[in-house]
Amino acid sequence: MAMLRDVPSAGSTDSQVVKAPRWAMITLAVAAGLVSVAAFIAPVLLPALKP
Repeated sequence: MAMLRDVPSAGSTDSQVVKAPRWAMITLAVAAGLVSVAAFIAPVLLPALKP
């Protein structure tokens, strides 16, 4: 934190931080979660489907 005081200000009035959702990363994370859940569930369900 002490080092932050040594950084000079940008001097711009447009230096607001914008927090926008990154939809591609959110979609990728959800897809990866679904794939991993399916990988754990598939060995349990697939043998039950065999006649």
